[in-house]
Amino acid sequence: MATVAEDKTGECITLTIYNHVNASITFAQLQKVFPKSIKIGVKNPYMKITNAGTIVIRNDNPQNIVFEEHSFQNKDLPVKKVKGKKKPVKEEV
Repeated sequence: MATVAEDKTGECITLTIYNHVNASITFAQLQKVFPKSIKIGVKNPYMKITNAGTIVIRNDNPQNIVFEEHSFQNKDLPVKKVKGKKKPVKEEV
C-alpha cells in the first residue's frame, strides 16, 4: 500500500506500507484502516529510492505503525496479525 504522508511542517512524502493488511482487503475497508487525515507514527522508518528514482519512506513491519490513541481502527477488518510477545501494560498507582 502506498499513500502520501505529511509531517507537522507540511512536508509530504510517499509512505509505502507492506505486510499490514491482507491482499484481499477492499478499498473501502482500507479507507477504514487508514482514513483520511489519520495521525500515525512510524517507528524505524527507512528511506528508499524507487526504480523510478523517487524517494519514499518504507515500512515493512506492521508493529511499527502507531495509531493515535483516539483514532478509530475497526477490529473486524482483514488486518494481518503479527505473532510475537506482547509487553505487559503498567498500571498507574
